[in-house]
Order: sequence, then C-alpha cells, then structure tokens
Amino acid sequence: MKKTIFLVIILLTFSCSYRVLRPAYESISVGRIENKTSEHGLEDRLTTALVEELMKNGIRVDKNSPYKIEGTIDRFELKGVAQKDEVSVQFEVFIEGGFVFKGPEGKEHRFRASTIFPQTFSSEGALEEVLSLKESTINSALKDMAQEIVSGAVFR
Repeated sequence: MKKTIFLVIILLTFSCSYRVLRPAYESISVGRIENKTSEHGLEDRLTTALVEELMKNGIRVDKNSPYKIEGTIDRFELKGVAQKDEVSVQFEVFIEGGFVFKGPEGKEHRFRASTIFPQTFSSEGALEEVLSLKESTINSALKDMAQEIVSGAVFR
C-alpha cells in the first residue's frame, strides 16, 4: 500500500513537469507597414515596436526569412473625452489596421489588429506637455498593437 501511494506521488510529480516553449518560427521579416492616416510617422514607430516584440518572443528578425509580416495602419483617432472650462483635458488614442502574415509557398493569414483598449492621457498643462504625453501615449498604443500583431501572426 505504501509503495502504491509513493508511486502515485512520484508519477503525479513528474507528469506535471514544466517545459520551455520555443517560438513556432525561428525568424520573421517585418515588411512594409503603410500609414493611411494623417498622423505622421506611425509606420516607423510600429515597425520598431514589431521588431522589439518579435525579439521579446525569441524570434529573430531577418530580412531573408521566408515568413513576413506586412500591413496598413488604417485608423488613428485622438479625441478629447473630458473637458474643463471648454478645454479638453483628457484624451483617448485608438489605432487600428489590417495585417498579413505571409509564409512560404504563398500562404497568407490576414487579420485585423488594434489597440485593444483606447489609451488615455490627461493634461491641463502647456501645449508642450500635452504633445509630449500624446507622443508617449501613441508609443504605448503601438506597443500594445505590436503585441496583438505578433500574437495574431505567430500564435494563431
């Protein structure tokens, strides 16, 4: 009886082992990201965020990879959501686009990606402070979007 209990405990202990997951792709190329909005520079900033996110997930970024992520930024919204004395003091940023993950032999996976939740920032300060917070919030929104793109392409 004691041997059976001991054996069950040993089997349960070793059957619940952890293992390191490897990414499904060794390398991915980040292709052209087209910005169809009026907000200047989003394509470059999203490309940088995508490269960082791929590397965080253990995927090498290589222009010669048979796998490629490309896409367009279709929508950028910056809107005031709260006012004080008829001046906007709280803002919301929302970004959305369409992307394609291309594999060897012409296989394609198309999907939409966006900032899952709008990013917000508040400021009652000078215009320079508002612009600085806007840029910081856009970068944060693009990082969130890059996470969703990598998740949609690599971990689908």
